[in-house]
Amino acid sequence: MEDFQKSELRIFSKRIRSHSFRIELDILSVIHGLRPAYLWDKCLASPEEIQNFVRAFTGRFSTSSCKYRYKILDVLVLEESVFVVNLEALIDHLGRLVNDSSFPFIDVSFHLQKPALVSAGQSLTMNVIQNVENELRKYWEIQQQTESSHEPSIIKLSCDTLWNLTALFGILLNFPVIYWYNLETQRKGDNCLGMTTLRVHHIFGQINFMGSLIHHEILSFSIPKCVHSQIQQKICMWFFMLKNIVSSLCCACFEDIELISEEKVLPAVAL
Repeated sequence: MEDFQKSELRIFSKRIRSHSFRIELDILSVIHGLRPAYLWDKCLASPEEIQNFVRAFTGRFSTSSCKYRYKILDVLVLEESVFVVNLEALIDHLGRLVNDSSFPFIDVSFHLQKPALVSAGQSLTMNVIQNVENELRKYWEIQQQTESSHEPSIIKLSCDTLWNLTALFGILLNFPVIYWYNLETQRKGDNCLGMTTLRVHHIFGQINFMGSLIHHEILSFSIPKCVHSQIQQKICMWFFMLKNIVSSLCCACFEDIELISEEKVLPAVAL
């Protein structure tokens, strides 16, 4: 990785170079199967710049003796947001959710006095997941028939105006519970989470990277305390699954992961 830092990074903009170390750690969690997608949010970059970064970084693994779960990553564009994804893993992830009627959604619509659990059917999100899965599967099948399957591709999906992107993004990032609100009855982003006690969960990984053992936050998500007890078992099962993935890795890159929780009350919460 030292060679990558010194030579490959020179071709990228200063804003990417200044965040490259943390971005690489985030991409490692996708490479090793801890999540199917990473939201590129540490600096501004075009899809083409991100594609080149992913190509350069993952290319380092093509001749590595380290075994890892996935190596071919792609760039997924949804409106103005960009994700680095493992396409096959993401399709599998979406397929499992479509068939999981018990997956928890939390209704945080503005008109509610407090957040409340709703079923996947009530949230009207499963149709969106099915549509996204079908579109991504078309891209994947095309990739398998061409040499492009060995190169990062830029995949652009058109978003319906009725898609709840807050819920969709949470699903893509493999959160164990998803925030949802009714787009037909309120403005985008409005919610009832302000001044609500939240349990904020952070997943940290112990990562061997560039000769150092690094304590790095892989992802974080929040759950209103008022519904936490109803879905605590779901969170524990989800985290146990992540622990099993780390334990099964042949590569010593991820040594362990841990879950740390805290309570917060914020005057407003942006979604």
